[in-house]
Amino acid sequence: TYLGIAMTRLDDGSLQLSQGQYCRDLLARYNMTGCKPVNTPWQPGVRLGKEQSPKTEEERLDMAKVPYLAAIGSLLWLAGGTRPDISYCVSHLARYSSNPGRAHWKQVRYLMRYLAGTQDLGIIYGRKVEGIPFNPLCAASDASWADGADQRSSCSGWILFSAGGPISWSSTRMK
Repeated sequence: TYLGIAMTRLDDGSLQLSQGQYCRDLLARYNMTGCKPVNTPWQPGVRLGKEQSPKTEEERLDMAKVPYLAAIGSLLWLAGGTRPDISYCVSHLARYSSNPGRAHWKQVRYLMRYLAGTQDLGIIYGRKVEGIPFNPLCAASDASWADGADQRSSCSGWILFSAGGPISWSSTRMK
């Protein structure tokens, strides 16, 4: 294990990088250990925006008790290490770090429920999987089209693959 990333040689000779223990520790830290897992990292139909941010002092004081920034930081570490599947969600949730509301926190907890069911997911190199490039180097990118609720901005993402696994990825809002 190096920086919370475990390397495992699988039976077929491929190599897996994962942060399963980090996920378990994260779930324990936010009292989500016994939560009911979900199949997707983002709750279907949910659109977040600044309108869900606290507007009154009472709402701000209520959210001051919530460890939103710490959770986002932990999730960013996970997304940047071995979990490109949550990159978009974490990037989107991080936009509200300066003034998160209950709806934003609810989505963070939903993402943790996804992690509860996928704790040991990771990146596998050296295994051919249908639909995933196995070339020495391959890239893919995509973008939404002005779907940002607050600023009508687009989100773009890209991923580089090598030997069947991602080696670099990003999901950012375009300006």
